[in-house]
Amino acid sequence: MSCILFIEDDMHAQRVYSMMLKEYGYDVILASSYKDAEEQLKICSPDLILCDIMLPDYSGIKIKELYNKSEATRDIPFIFITALEEYKSFRKGMDLGADGYLIKPVPMEELLKVVKSRLDRVNNN
Repeated sequence: MSCILFIEDDMHAQRVYSMMLKEYGYDVILASSYKDAEEQLKICSPDLILCDIMLPDYSGIKIKELYNKSEATRDIPFIFITALEEYKSFRKGMDLGADGYLIKPVPMEELLKVVKSRLDRVNNN
């Protein structure tokens, strides 16, 4: 079973997407901020990170920058899941090496397809 760290401050989105992922056999660890995510990373090492961009303490872009600098997190697949549709955010996220950029509301089949694809790529290397 793959473990996903989901960093999302919107409790409704957190509940909906985590339930979807759990239904398909993923273990989901929830965090609502960078600080929460750091606490979760002390407990387990996720196989994939889903991260909103607009968060209360650091932006998802800043979190990706920080995780790129950390040996413990730099190689974990990282997917943005956000309501921001602007090209500038998309480009910045991808330039930082994100593995995906999904715009909410994300259809269940699209989320599952992207997550499975990224995890399969990691598991086949």
